[in-house]
Amino acid sequence: MKRLSKDTRVILGTTIAMLSLAVVSVVVRFIVRFANRKLLPLSDGLMLLALICLSASGSMVIYYIVAGPGPGNFDIKTLPANAASEEMVWAKALLHMLYAANIFSLAAITLIKLSLLAFFHTLFSVSDTFRWFNWLTAILCIIWFIVFLLLDVFLCRPIHLIWDTMASAKSCMPSGSLGLGMELTNLFLDVMIICLPLSMLKALPLTVSQKCQVAFTFLLGGLVCIISMVKLAFIWNASDPRQRRSVQGVKLSIIQLGIATLCACLPTYASLFRLAQRKLRSRSSDDNVYGESPQSPYNRVPGTLPDDIPTNPTSDAMTTDDI
Repeated sequence: MKRLSKDTRVILGTTIAMLSLAVVSVVVRFIVRFANRKLLPLSDGLMLLALICLSASGSMVIYYIVAGPGPGNFDIKTLPANAASEEMVWAKALLHMLYAANIFSLAAITLIKLSLLAFFHTLFSVSDTFRWFNWLTAILCIIWFIVFLLLDVFLCRPIHLIWDTMASAKSCMPSGSLGLGMELTNLFLDVMIICLPLSMLKALPLTVSQKCQVAFTFLLGGLVCIISMVKLAFIWNASDPRQRRSVQGVKLSIIQLGIATLCACLPTYASLFRLAQRKLRSRSSDDNVYGESPQSPYNRVPGTLPDDIPTNPTSDAMTTDDI
């Protein structure tokens, strides 16, 4: 068993926790969808693909730490010493892992964005203006993915210089500056996606309290923006713009993906929230109306109804569809 450093243990625990959060979030999403018979093939399919990419990226990190060569360290500063003494055996393993994991992470975060936009397209399809802005945002997300995928894949020319020279060759782009540009544009796209549904709240046939609840659900997506800003502050190394801070970058990337998956699934949990709210109100109403009287549902004879309740009550119909 490897003796892991403190930073490595934190990354391992964070990766396992965020993978678990993402899996549970998507599983609950599909349970709610099937229960309500409202499966959205495009939105839900994209989220499933995002989970697969996230799982692939996280699994690579876990495998490198647990079963890869060397101590499972993520500190780039230790690579030159390793290159001199051990012929870059585990240094190459780290750089290979980061190279592949970054590609899957980039795919996962893009698929999460597109899944949300596909959901918005269905939810707000009555507005042509919204649909145009939604399509524009989706196109920007796809362009963003293609541009940074190519920049990540061809960080060095030829590609093998990424691990042969630790991306320090003159023919390699500065990874620190590239990471900064990617996170800034990613943050911009996230803000656009959050603003899209908020602009349409007034058109929804909801009460003020319901609109506040929906707005709060969408605003929780701001957690991803906060993580992106924290990531910007930690990965940028002003003293050496050519290099990213790999320890903080890996940890914050997996947190970003886990929280993004949860936030993207939250709007589909609306029926669960309403069910819990109705049960709480019903229980509170029973307690207030009956108390400890003989008519209390907890004190009456089994098989009988209270005197003031009709035998064929009509239930209140919901005024809104599940989001």
